[in-house]
Amino acid sequence: MTEDKFDQFLKKTAESYNAPPVRVPREEIWSAIQAKRASGPRVVYGGGLATHGGPERKFGPRVWLGAAAAALLLVATGVGIGRWTATPSRRRPRRARLQRMLEPLEWLGRRAIACAIPGSAAQVESGL
Repeated sequence: MTEDKFDQFLKKTAESYNAPPVRVPREEIWSAIQAKRASGPRVVYGGGLATHGGPERKFGPRVWLGAAAAALLLVATGVGIGRWTATPSRRRPRRARLQRMLEPLEWLGRRAIACAIPGSAAQVESGL
């Protein structure tokens, strides 16, 4: 096929592509639409299928349970991967910082006990 013949073929095919039929059966289409509407509503406005004559729901609340389980699994996997790949921090552990912060309060507590119980002042001074 030469280039001129191909161009002519392409032009002819492009003109006929998606061209409507010569005779559109409008009356038959409209009568089918009206017959379907007259048979009654299939979908209840607001979602859901009508209960009369239509197919029943296959899944029901189990779909939400499965979706919730999948979401939980996805989040748990993400947290696990994040913790597994995280680099350890170089900060002090919390327990050491907390103990350092509570040392003055502990000393105050020992002094209060020493003042309240006679004879325990020697134990407080020795650090016991």
